[in-house]
Amino acid sequence: MKYPLNPDVLHLGFITLTWYAVFIFVGALLSYFTAQHIAKKHGYKKEILLNCFYLVFPMGILGSRIWYVIANYHEYKDVPFFDPNVGPLAIWNGGLAIQGGVILGAIAGVWYFMHYFPKENKRFWADLIIPNILIAQAIGRWGNFMNNEVFGVCTQKSNLWWVPDFIIKQLQTATISSGQACNVSAGAVPLPLFLIEFLINTFGFFLITWFLRNYWHKGKKPGDLGALYFVWYGAVRLILEGFRMKDFIMTVSGEGLGSTYVLSGIMVAFGLGWLVVNRIIKDPPVKDNYEYFDVLEKIEEQVENGN
Repeated sequence: MKYPLNPDVLHLGFITLTWYAVFIFVGALLSYFTAQHIAKKHGYKKEILLNCFYLVFPMGILGSRIWYVIANYHEYKDVPFFDPNVGPLAIWNGGLAIQGGVILGAIAGVWYFMHYFPKENKRFWADLIIPNILIAQAIGRWGNFMNNEVFGVCTQKSNLWWVPDFIIKQLQTATISSGQACNVSAGAVPLPLFLIEFLINTFGFFLITWFLRNYWHKGKKPGDLGALYFVWYGAVRLILEGFRMKDFIMTVSGEGLGSTYVLSGIMVAFGLGWLVVNRIIKDPPVKDNYEYFDVLEKIEEQVENGN
């Protein structure tokens, strides 16, 4: 196998399918099907989440791009807006920040349920959908691996005895600024932060989506699982950001406190605040399927009438 690995899956004329895009989409599908599985257990058909996915997924991608550009504003402030190679709109050349996707995707999801299902228990759906984002983020990190990016500080290869050999070989080909490059000949390689985050978020996914959902009974309130996602992911990014090489820390001005530190801290605070509010505001009424089926019947009737 030749290293560095080819980040592209295939080329069709001017269209290039990258491994980064594949992993993002696979992660999103795993998140979606997990939510569908849980919803089915509660008596819901697939349409409610399928329509939600059609809205939330593209909005998540858009939000990821918007936040990436904002968080790296110093790289884009002097670039023509419509430049097809390096402009803010050139998403096909890479540049996504998942925290922005979480924010805009969450806003889109809230709007969807408020608009189409105003009487549904929103905290029930937050518990059902939000924690599954962790598995999408975990899988998406393998796209960073294929792109040979997002590295941690240099460490000795001997410290990474637990890391598969194919990952080590990819790390040894990393292209980093000369001031931060690891001395590969002396046995140093970048810390594989993508792999660490993959493992931590995969564990968090099973912990919140499966274990806590099924075995946390005493004291749990509707919405707690959704809130724990923000606490978990925000804390993970706060901790791991300190191990990143400077090349991969996003800053608005190019220096100073990283943008991810700020947003991660906000996510943790938001999640903790949500947990507190859940214990102050009275539990919402038990979900009622009547509205769900009523809305679906109206949609089907409109389709049949050609409206």
